[in-house]
Amino acid sequence: MKRKLLNVKSKRSISRLYFLVATYVCLFLSIPTVNAQDWTIGTIQIGSGTSTINGASGFPITNYSYNYSQQIVNGQEYTMGLGVPGPITKIRYYVTSIGTPSVWNEWTLYLGNTTKTQFESDTDWVPLSQLTQVFSGTISATADSWIEITLDQPFEYTGGNLIVAVDENTAGWNSAPTFRSYTSTPNSGIIYRTDTASENPDPANPPTATSRTANLPQIQFEGAITDCAPMVGISHTNISSSEVVFEFEEALESSYQYAISTQNTVPTNDILSLSAGETSLSVSALGSNTTY
Repeated sequence: MKRKLLNVKSKRSISRLYFLVATYVCLFLSIPTVNAQDWTIGTIQIGSGTSTINGASGFPITNYSYNYSQQIVNGQEYTMGLGVPGPITKIRYYVTSIGTPSVWNEWTLYLGNTTKTQFESDTDWVPLSQLTQVFSGTISATADSWIEITLDQPFEYTGGNLIVAVDENTAGWNSAPTFRSYTSTPNSGIIYRTDTASENPDPANPPTATSRTANLPQIQFEGAITDCAPMVGISHTNISSSEVVFEFEEALESSYQYAISTQNTVPTNDILSLSAGETSLSVSALGSNTTY
């Protein structure tokens, strides 16, 4: 059964009662250690919006013949997508246009767990020895949809940051795809591109990169997701000396629970259920000068 806990703190100062609101769910502020029964396989979305990248500034590939790129997916980005440590079985990229697939559709993909937060220089590649090849073959794409790549074998994500590397080896540069993108942290992407066959980059010994960037493609991972999803957009109104009303940006799904406690830990008793469809919660009979 899913358990989602809402933790509420309140404090009165002179004539006002102040509240600090937080949702204590399975994730807290970082990725936890979970058991097999705590997760299911689902979609983890990295990045959002309608921005796109293509041409010479494209990522993970450009409109050049040969490309090698590495992208850092921040652990917090992964957590915000409800991802947790566990197997990754698929990767998806969203293309708004596909150009000429025959000049860009031969890919080799690598994944790696990493503590790296950015690429410090144009030679600061993650070594191939720290990556695992998870796919090699031909990509199939349709405009305005996700390219889905089923991994040759599941990759075990251990938590923290994740490296996604793409080696594209198809000669020709007629027309490359356009990827839906987002802005990540500075220098979280690195790429080398060339039209010269003799300079086709070797992931085991990549050359000095063409560029580093924060403008990266949106990615979906099919992987382990938490069974405890945080509620969206909590706010509070109607504050008095003994009562507060919490409002939720979206109507609740089933299985949310809450508890009122004077301890700053997730309680194990006096847990109350909230009904699916609720958009607010009124908490009353609170004492002044007390932290809940």
